[in-house]
Formats: sequence, structure tokens, C-alpha cells
Amino acid sequence: MTPTRSVDTQRLSIVAHEHEKQLVQFYGELKDGRETANVLTRIGTGRFLVMMEAHGDPAALAAMTYAGKLIDDLGMYDDFTLWVAGSADGNVHANCVLSGEPTNLCIRRRENDGLKDSHPLVQAAVDTYETLFELPPVITQSSSAIGPKGVPSIAFGPGEDGGHLLQAAQFYAAFPMMFAATMKRR
Repeated sequence: MTPTRSVDTQRLSIVAHEHEKQLVQFYGELKDGRETANVLTRIGTGRFLVMMEAHGDPAALAAMTYAGKLIDDLGMYDDFTLWVAGSADGNVHANCVLSGEPTNLCIRRRENDGLKDSHPLVQAAVDTYETLFELPPVITQSSSAIGPKGVPSIAFGPGEDGGHLLQAAQFYAAFPMMFAATMKRR
């Protein structure tokens, strides 16, 4: 088994703060419709496939886009392939989907879909949150659909008004490494 890389949270925070002004500006452009929200980007070539889809939310798309920049700037590549989409179609072939709904930094899972707190996706999200913010996350449930059918999915995102952009970008940047580490431990 390959040793698991750890997330350098201090360096991640520093680099994220260096890009905060551009992130907020990009969010404003997306929100005002000056930029397209229909994107599909691939980062990495590892065996664990992570899909992040902004679910049409400009704040989530801005944070996910800057997460890709953080991953690249910090060399946070591991055994994952990350797909970032403005909106994912129904043909997602991934190990998990992280939907960027405006949850105000809460982890949201769908009720009655069998996705328990011990599921690797939920555990990776909890580990990411606790590692970055040194607090336990709030986990909520939703009766609405989260992600495509048949693919383990959770929602996590900034607030509806674009609040928590920087924290969401850091979470999105660290999550793929944490998910790969969680899957390797199984």
C-alpha cells in the first residue's frame, strides 16, 4: 500500500488567502452571468474517481475552480482523478460525487439512501472538515436528490450569498486526497 500523503493545512490556507481577491472577483463574474458556468475539467490521473459538480451554483463553481488551482499550486496530487463540472449529466462513472449546493459548510446527505456516517465518502468529508477547520462538522440530511442515482453523493458548499468561499475552496482542494486515503484504508 502506498503511504498516504497528508494535507499541509497551513500552506493550503496561506495559498488560498493569496488567491482570495481573484476568487471573490470570479464568483462575482459567475453570479452576474459574465462567465460561463458550463465547464468540465479533469485534474489528476489516479484510480479513485471523484466528481465535483457545482449544481448550477456560481459560488460552488468558483470555489471548485479555485480548488483546482490550489491542488496544482501545492502539488496536492495523489491517487485520484478529479472531475469538476458546472452541472453533471446522469452518466457519471465516479466513486463519489460531491455536489456544491449552498449548505453553509454543512455536510448534507440524502435521507434513506443507505449512506451512513461510516461510509467512505462521508468519512472522507468529515476527515477533511476536521483536518482543515479543527472542528466537528455539522451533518444534515435532505429528502431531495443529491447527485446521480447509484453513485454515493453528498452535498457541501458555501452559503447562498457566496459566504465561506475561501473555506469551501480549501475543502474542495483537500477532499480528493482525503477520499483517496480513506479508500486506500478499506
